[in-house]
Amino acid sequence: MFLQILSSALFLPFLVTSMIIAQIHLEKYWDANISRRRESYWSVFYIVFIYIAQEICIMELTLQNINTMAFTIVIPITMILRNKHKIWWALLLLTPLISAIMDGFLKRYQFINWDATFIQMALTIALCAILLHFKKLPYYITYTIALYCNGLIHILRLSMEHQLKLSFVITILLGNCFIILAENSRRYYELKQEEEIAKLHYESIRDDLTGLLNYRAFDRT
Repeated sequence: MFLQILSSALFLPFLVTSMIIAQIHLEKYWDANISRRRESYWSVFYIVFIYIAQEICIMELTLQNINTMAFTIVIPITMILRNKHKIWWALLLLTPLISAIMDGFLKRYQFINWDATFIQMALTIALCAILLHFKKLPYYITYTIALYCNGLIHILRLSMEHQLKLSFVITILLGNCFIILAENSRRYYELKQEEEIAKLHYESIRDDLTGLLNYRAFDRT
């Protein structure tokens, strides 16, 4: 029991964090090739295909460890709060459909109340929309509110369905804490790297002595 909770609260969040990083790299590749139609279409295909594979992996692993599903919408929530591409709203809505398709093949998700699932999705979408509206909030606060509110919604839903277990509550609380710390650290170093790149770019087109534009700036124009 203890090992299962430890595995769910540490290993699964670590896996989810790795999946988030993978999607961020794919998103950056999409941004770099957005002007090229063919590469842009392939980028969207990779994002959707890999996301579906990631969700199936999360569903199966959480089902094996705590006999229910957790962290299934952490990836789309994270990507939505980055506010880069609208595709993640559609992928968030796609997540219950992935569960339904898997249930059709494996017959392992009969415990899911689909009405409650769609209500949970609607609340999550509303939560993300509200948080994106408050643009002055620091990212780490927005992200923490989003993940713990989503966890609370899931806990309340399972409690109303009389399916709530202590192992799930511990997994959600500790797992979300790990994911939040990891994502905020990643975000910090991402912004720091972007600042360094912008600084190097500025210095590359300026003369060291006078600070005026050099030949590189004119070559680019």
